[in-house]
Amino acid sequence: MGRYAMGMYLDLCGDVDMGETITLTNSRVLKRLSALHSKLYQSVFGSFLKPQVVYGTRKGQKIEYVKLDERLPFPESKFSYLVQDWDQSLAVENAYAKVNETIGKTLNFLQSVDSLKRINRKMSQHVGAF
Repeated sequence: MGRYAMGMYLDLCGDVDMGETITLTNSRVLKRLSALHSKLYQSVFGSFLKPQVVYGTRKGQKIEYVKLDERLPFPESKFSYLVQDWDQSLAVENAYAKVNETIGKTLNFLQSVDSLKRINRKMSQHVGAF
């Protein structure tokens, strides 16, 4: 899937508007927030900014529900799972600055050292299971 196909796929998913309010399984009612929120997604195909409908209790409060995140299991960070995997494969033997340089040359975007460290900490939480 190239950049064009990835962009078209994200467009076809829509913004997933489920109405003015939704009721969660725990019976909490959330309101659709007035403005679309955009999610930045960095993949091997490039950067994509995906507008999406979000739900919460009120404007300015934490976003509590995003249906599109269920439909498209975006990672917590803006970097795709494949990019994160490449980052970690390189970080095993290289400093974060070198990882950033290598990925930057390959995919034409830069990541902060803080992002690389955060991804590393998040992924390391799952090591015990192996």
